[in-house]
Amino acid sequence: MPSKIFISYTHKDEAFKDELIIQLKVLQRDGHIATWHDRQIAPGQAWDAAIKSALDNAAIIVFLVSADFLASDYIHDVEIKKAFERYHAKQCKIVPIIIRPCHFQDTEIGGLQALPKNAKPISIWSDRDEAWYDVLVQLKKIIPLDIGNGDAALVPPNKSIPTFFSNHDLKKLEQQGLKTQAVLTQERLNRIRKTYATETDPSLQFKYEGQMADLKKVLTELKTKIKD
Repeated sequence: MPSKIFISYTHKDEAFKDELIIQLKVLQRDGHIATWHDRQIAPGQAWDAAIKSALDNAAIIVFLVSADFLASDYIHDVEIKKAFERYHAKQCKIVPIIIRPCHFQDTEIGGLQALPKNAKPISIWSDRDEAWYDVLVQLKKIIPLDIGNGDAALVPPNKSIPTFFSNHDLKKLEQQGLKTQAVLTQERLNRIRKTYATETDPSLQFKYEGQMADLKKVLTELKTKIKD
């Protein structure tokens, strides 16, 4: 499944957030990552709940660090706090990207390896493209770039998602009149896997995760009915 990346930033630094999104676009298009930031919150959606849900589901949390970022009470009290709770529980990785000069070294963030090289703020690089290139190279080292076979694995072109049942299993299920149910359930699971792999809305991700769990339960129950 794609690595979910939560981008934590202050709106005063939105231009830097947009530059990062552009740098990550190729990885997102290829299905390796799914990015999330607060501009993706839908009209009428509870923004605080949406942010906390996205934080809870992120594999990588990126901090776009500046003086304004460090001064934000919400970022400090909610986003940084929750990120480090999950980090210390080994549930996510945190990557600080220093975008403007600021005194971050004495904060909790200061204990982490920061990007770009030598934690030199992106805003003072003579070539910002070079700065972002360095960020991307380092980020790719912690993003799984292979396609796995997990519940939400993406499907390489011209290849099908691995099936839950072997041909032998299907023959046994056919003898019991259960083959059609097994095949249709597998097909539905595969469709939801593909949709989930590119979804960035946390509420929809949660919905699809529940659907996949229910379908896998059905498939597991069918598996137990196979008689040799």
